[in-house]
Amino acid sequence: MFLAATGCRASEATSIRIINLDLASMPAKVLIRGECTKTKVERSVFLTAELANQLKNWLEYKYRTRRICHKDQQKNYTITNYYTPERKDSDLIFSVRGNSR
Repeated sequence: MFLAATGCRASEATSIRIINLDLASMPAKVLIRGECTKTKVERSVFLTAELANQLKNWLEYKYRTRRICHKDQQKNYTITNYYTPERKDSDLIFSVRGNSR
């Protein structure tokens, strides 16, 4: 949906960080950094209200609290822990694993 609505290349979309999003403005916009574009020129892309809402939902889902269960083999019972990923402005939007700089 993001690629179709913005006309961005896949490599540009996968390089967007949370800090590059401005979902509070009207209309919402995203900054495409020059280092990630074909022409090496920074630009802003405006988002539709539907896309901005989907991005908000995605970020809520990405940083939700997760229940992680594992089995203790020695005592033969299941241990349940809860984990909430830390949200940093430098995190990539469309990346769910790995380190971001």
